[in-house]
Amino acid sequence: MKHTLKILTALLLAPLATLHAVPPDFSGILKTSFRRTVSLLMIAVAVLAGSILTSAFAGDAAALAVPKGLRVASPFSDHMVLQREMVVPVWGEAVPGAEVEVGFAGQTKIATANEKGRWLVKLDRLDTSADGRELTVACGDSKTVFKDVVVGEVWFASGQSNMQMALIDTEGGPDVVKNSADPLLRGLVQGYDSAPAPLDFSTNPPAWELASPETLHKQPTNPTTRPQWSAAAYHMARKLRRELKVPVGIVMASSGATPAQTWTAPEGNAFSDELKDDQSPHLQYNAMIHPLVPYAIRGAIWNQGENNIRQAGETAFY
Repeated sequence: MKHTLKILTALLLAPLATLHAVPPDFSGILKTSFRRTVSLLMIAVAVLAGSILTSAFAGDAAALAVPKGLRVASPFSDHMVLQREMVVPVWGEAVPGAEVEVGFAGQTKIATANEKGRWLVKLDRLDTSADGRELTVACGDSKTVFKDVVVGEVWFASGQSNMQMALIDTEGGPDVVKNSADPLLRGLVQGYDSAPAPLDFSTNPPAWELASPETLHKQPTNPTTRPQWSAAAYHMARKLRRELKVPVGIVMASSGATPAQTWTAPEGNAFSDELKDDQSPHLQYNAMIHPLVPYAIRGAIWNQGENNIRQAGETAFY
């Protein structure tokens, strides 16, 4: 904030200093015109200053803001699939110091929100179950109930346009979609987004869906903010369903024309000089993956495409 005020002071004083510097032998008409121009400049700077101050104070307020109530992390919704045979984290935010109770499959776990309002519990290893059950999260008078929760295999699918390509748009895709109904094959499609710093919650929250002709064929409400089901992700999930015969969930987060480095976590800088030198790394990771971490998964698949190979010096990323 101090730096912001210094910049604004300089912006506001610059026109005023220029105004006083008008040569005394200026003609009256030219001097009047000059003064009007500088006055308009000062008004414009004042408007800009107000905008900058508003943003600055809003940023400070956001930094100081604490949660006002119970909120569960972005990947949790009705119809979700939880990973079997693993510890399963459940997390979110609440008023600092508040006690949060999570219940599922006969387990009850309790956590206390820290000074930033963050909380996390870990469910013990879960057995496979195709029975839709409820997962409850309670805090004081607030209670969130997620319905039709099953337990099976969860995989994460990410990448560039090759992963983003919708099932309905592929060769033979329409016929596959027609026969896609399977209530135990479920998908979570993360919306397009980018951010300069890691987000705790998705700005465009996703929701779990059951595979069906309706869900795989439907057009997103806003195609510029949310893609359709990925063809590569769907076929992989369907193969798992047929071979394992357990519930399968596929989490999809992809965006065309993005370079590989935008999907890397900031921690990756320690292992790559290229990432350290990149001007805009981690943008997709921050907004599309970080809000989903640490959702329990069995593994991940990746399909990048060729974006990096077109850019000089970036073939290593490809």
